[in-house]
Amino acid sequence: MNSRINPSMTRSAILGCTLAWQTADAQLLSAYDGDEPGPRSWITDVTEGNFVGGPLPRAEALASDQSTNRIFASSGRSITTLELVAVDDFNTVSSAPVTTADGTTFRSIRSLAYRNGTLYAYNSGTASSTPPGGIYAVDASSGRASLRLEQALLPVPAGGLFSGMTVDPATNTLYVLIRDSGPSTAIRRYSIHALDPDTGASQLVVQFPENQFAASFDGLAFGNGKFYMTMGNIPRPIGVYNLATGQIEPSLPNPPRFGNGPGGATYAEFLVAFQDGPGERIPAPSGVSAFNSSAGVFVNWTAIRETNLAFVTVFRAVSPDGPFTPIAQVSGNDYLDRDTERGTTYFYFLTVTDTSGRESEPSRSVNVTTPGAEPTADTLSVDRIDARARTNRKGKMQGRGIVFVADGKGHGVSDVVVTGTFTGDFTGTVTALTNSRGRAVLKSLKRLPDATSFTICVEELKRVGFEYEESLNVSTCDSLP
Repeated sequence: MNSRINPSMTRSAILGCTLAWQTADAQLLSAYDGDEPGPRSWITDVTEGNFVGGPLPRAEALASDQSTNRIFASSGRSITTLELVAVDDFNTVSSAPVTTADGTTFRSIRSLAYRNGTLYAYNSGTASSTPPGGIYAVDASSGRASLRLEQALLPVPAGGLFSGMTVDPATNTLYVLIRDSGPSTAIRRYSIHALDPDTGASQLVVQFPENQFAASFDGLAFGNGKFYMTMGNIPRPIGVYNLATGQIEPSLPNPPRFGNGPGGATYAEFLVAFQDGPGERIPAPSGVSAFNSSAGVFVNWTAIRETNLAFVTVFRAVSPDGPFTPIAQVSGNDYLDRDTERGTTYFYFLTVTDTSGRESEPSRSVNVTTPGAEPTADTLSVDRIDARARTNRKGKMQGRGIVFVADGKGHGVSDVVVTGTFTGDFTGTVTALTNSRGRAVLKSLKRLPDATSFTICVEELKRVGFEYEESLNVSTCDSLP
């Protein structure tokens, strides 16, 4: 769908802290400022260089509710709520001044972020400012704001600056961008932190090298697994940091300016392309499970049938509420997390990204608790089990379970009595003894001419001087077909 726009702008500059990522159309949005016929802002798609909406009263910050395609923009002392009701226009659905419970108004809102149903706004200042500096929770309909985190609780060093905040909607993690000027304002040390808006607890995500970038940052957005940061020069390119790979990527250029305004020059007309809709969503990974093994936590999932699969991202946290951090990008359907600690519960979920950069919704979360005690050589566990079948010359099939038994150090153990049970076409409980490599073959009690499916499960491992540690089992059952 195309649309012609005539914005009539004499000056055009990307505004501070005005980045937002729109998932449905994979748009990185920013507000641009123009002075005719008065201070106005226009919304643009930075990734495509397209004008997509406006005008608004001069905007200072943007945030996106990526589940509903609603955009929130702060303009002076108010928050204007916008909703994308058609793919080629923004319609204002509400507007309200931002005030505290006692009616105190804000001079400005320098950064916005939408997280899990709550709109967060950053007000610069100290504890003695009116209103005090810090992060506020704002009711987008009424504009009523309540202080959530005081300035002193934010990870801002002395002399530093709060430069932006954003949310990863897949994990509901709130990220903040911090500048530490050090002893000289010519020194720029930027870092990104994951911040808990309820407790103030923060975790460093990345510390950029000193003066890594050629200009100051004053805005932050997150989308497609990447951070986008506005730079402080004009025109302002967009800094890009890939969270999964830990790499700084080439900056995005600033989109072209929108015309020269009425000062003797003609108004420019702009042909703007929009996507016809969000397109088919990539299915979230299914069949996700996590198990302890002698080498770490083994995470697996049902094989992805997406033909344009680029990678599967594995996220991990130590709390069901996050923050979740991407720990690997893989192309198969399993991952061994070796970086684990004893007696810790880990939570995992996955997303799929295709070759076009589209990312799926997150899978369901699974969790596993690692053993509390360090395993010793005298523990036993099932390292692997494979269901197989063998047919004799008379055409009768016998079910088999190939079991590998390991000690706490991951070495095969001989002379272990393995007890297993067949269900399905074959039934019954059987035993077998492991060989010098820790391998045992469980065989069904009967041979059948028409058997088609069965399951074999290990029930028990026994050897004198060893203890069966079930929490270390990689798996205990397998099936055919």
